[in-house]
Amino acid sequence: DGQALPINVEKEIVLPNLKVLSLEQLSSIIRFSFGWCDYFLFPRLEKLKVHQCPKLTTKFATTPDGSMSAQSEVPEVAEDSSINREWTRNMGWKEDGDSCL
Repeated sequence: DGQALPINVEKEIVLPNLKVLSLEQLSSIIRFSFGWCDYFLFPRLEKLKVHQCPKLTTKFATTPDGSMSAQSEVPEVAEDSSINREWTRNMGWKEDGDSCL
């Protein structure tokens, strides 16, 4: 659980300098994507927040090297997308408002 799935490299976008990503109170967001691309890699991401996004189908997971990834090809609402989840590179996942820092 929490490991990134293999992907088609042609559909990958790498955001090499992104350090913080926050998705909060986005009741209508369905997926995190950009046009043709449904897979993102964030090699330097230090903190991710997903709070109150009940329709979000994007799955965030760590890759074997510890980077964060986002995959939007999930056909249903991603597990725990409607609750408060935070991830930091040093502490991993925390839920329901637990502090990550």
